[in-house]
Amino acid sequence: MTLAVQFQTMAAMLVMGVGTGISLDIYERLFVQLIPSSWIRAGGDILFWFLQALIVFYVLFWVNSGDLRFYIFPVLALGFLLYRYLGRASFLRILEFFCRTVNQMYRIFSAVVKILILHPLNFILQLAVSSVMIGLTIIRNFLFLCLRILLMPLKGFIHVFRPAAERVLPAPVQTFIKKAVDALMFRKKD
Repeated sequence: MTLAVQFQTMAAMLVMGVGTGISLDIYERLFVQLIPSSWIRAGGDILFWFLQALIVFYVLFWVNSGDLRFYIFPVLALGFLLYRYLGRASFLRILEFFCRTVNQMYRIFSAVVKILILHPLNFILQLAVSSVMIGLTIIRNFLFLCLRILLMPLKGFIHVFRPAAERVLPAPVQTFIKKAVDALMFRKKD
């Protein structure tokens, strides 16, 4: 490996150390604070560090064909420490500002969706359901009125033959007939 490739490798690993520090802060801010379960967090930690190792090795492979030397690890740690001591405070302020901005944009977007889409849709659905229920009630009342008009002659017939039917029919049949007639005639139950 030539000296130029070694300097390129060192510069790339320094940048990857800073990138690892940045991605660690992003991971802690977005994932660790939101997930309370320790098992899910442990799986997320393993996946995070596995992906970081893959990214570092990909960059190393891209710069020097994956030639792993001892000085790569101290340079990677130096980049991480440079970020931690020199750039972390500024980056965390920027990250918090970005998170607050995204949160506010989400709240505004959800409020706009609620006001412009969900509330009118809910009103239209309630209006449609109310209209259908009113229409069904009108149709039902009209049909019952027609049925009562058609059964009006039967009312006189029942009134005449009721005493004879009470003597002949058993009590459960009489109760059923009485409830059916009461329902058809809109009488209150005794």
